Amino acid sequence: MQIVSNVRDLYHTLRHLKPVQVSYRLKYGLQRIHSLKKIDSENLQFFPLSMLPVPSAKNFFEVTDGGIKVNLLNKSETFQTRVRWNELKHGKLWNYHLQYADFLKQDELSINFRAELVLDLYRWLEQGKIGPEPYPASLRVMNVIRFLSENHDEIEAKPDLTEYLFSELHFLADRPEYHLLGNHLMENAFALLMGGVSFHQQKWVQMAKSILAEQIPEQILQDGAHFERSPMYHLIMLFRFLEAIYYLPPGSKLSTQIYQLSGKMLGWIEQMSFSNGDLAHFNDSTKGQSYSKDEIFTMATACNLKEIPNIDLSDSGYRKFSNRNFELTIDAEGIEPSYLPAHAHADSLSFILQVQNKPVITDPGVSTYNTGERRNWERSTQAHNTVTFNGEDTADVWSRFRVGRRPTVAIQNQTSSGIEILLKHKLKSGKDFHHKRNFTVDKDFIEIKDIVNLDKPVEGRLYFDPEIDIKLLTNQCVELTNGVIIFFESVQHVREFSYDYCIGFNSYKTSKALEYTFVNQSLLKIIAPQI
Repeated sequence: MQIVSNVRDLYHTLRHLKPVQVSYRLKYGLQRIHSLKKIDSENLQFFPLSMLPVPSAKNFFEVTDGGIKVNLLNKSETFQTRVRWNELKHGKLWNYHLQYADFLKQDELSINFRAELVLDLYRWLEQGKIGPEPYPASLRVMNVIRFLSENHDEIEAKPDLTEYLFSELHFLADRPEYHLLGNHLMENAFALLMGGVSFHQQKWVQMAKSILAEQIPEQILQDGAHFERSPMYHLIMLFRFLEAIYYLPPGSKLSTQIYQLSGKMLGWIEQMSFSNGDLAHFNDSTKGQSYSKDEIFTMATACNLKEIPNIDLSDSGYRKFSNRNFELTIDAEGIEPSYLPAHAHADSLSFILQVQNKPVITDPGVSTYNTGERRNWERSTQAHNTVTFNGEDTADVWSRFRVGRRPTVAIQNQTSSGIEILLKHKLKSGKDFHHKRNFTVDKDFIEIKDIVNLDKPVEGRLYFDPEIDIKLLTNQCVELTNGVIIFFESVQHVREFSYDYCIGFNSYKTSKALEYTFVNQSLLKIIAPQI
């Protein structure tokens, strides 16, 4: 049965791919590159760019008596003499972050120490101790260009570093990630754009413009969202847009387009934020992996983006309802984009709620991209504020970044005070699962009505913020320590359990949650404390 399930998941994953993804995956599989080929050029000239001011990076690399301590993704490793750039003890994502060379933005390290670190990394790439890959190469390229532009006259090893940078751009121009698309291909394009401008290489500039002309309309939705529907990746992409505004010629066609879209992207992230500044972290999204919203808005001001448009959430699939007591953000979408579900979770119809500017019901978050039970759970329907039957997912998430069969999700009705959404999915057990969820938002209470098509018990879950504890628990009523009361109607049983809330990658805080069971339908009524 497991083999049948695996084959089914693979089929339903592959059938959504674009032909270009399949052809490039085959192409790159047959053309493996094991080392970076250094191009020597006596006449190579680097032209420093005007770089968007960014905060100094903190404590990625620390020089200690024991050697060099590296702190990434809330895990640290100390190297006694030289950095092992192929270190995989903490997983592939940790190693990727090691290779990004974000330490180049760490001002407390001397300029020439940072230069020697990245040169050592390039030597490992040249010697084939680590294989070059387009995504870390893209981020590293942009970090090196920033470093050279800001410290051009003070770097002793500038000729070697410039040659390695030029060589890596050559590699990247031959290896754009059309097999993945999405944020990877956009990072490739911005690296080629920045590299083309800094070396006056028009072929790279034109290649970047061609990719961006195709991908920007695809990846930036009408409501300003990045199409992978992750607030974290949205901020990462928005930073690239702002950075490009700063170094591109003012008034150029591309600069003007990016400037206009950046305003919409700022408007979207404003809508996906709560009044206290917290982000609604859906899908693969957590703290510490992008510049913060406040930092991004400061950068936007530096780019003369001062008036942020008021955006209505639409084709990104999220909906938000706010009044004096409540801020409610709902996932009313299925798995999108269909051909790139790598950062999607089986979280349709889930929600995040703040009451009187304080988080109450939250998303458990994401803490790892490593293969294993934790990654599987974080992407599962069970890890979100919605309903399951026998714990089965409403989208067949598998491996680290794959999705097989997906639900159909449609908004049935929407008003200024509520929304009704219908999800349909065929479970792995073969059962048709239909779940209708109706949210009604009043000034003093929220009602959540769930109707399912099964005559057997189903499970609903609520995950509370780490600061929330449960003061009173019965099958009809739950009182929280912040004064919020939740009434349950037509519910058979309510139980409390603990879970690990993700503060960031590899960082957790034990928190409280509830599971409740019902047959056919239930009603939750969330009542705000009296002000």
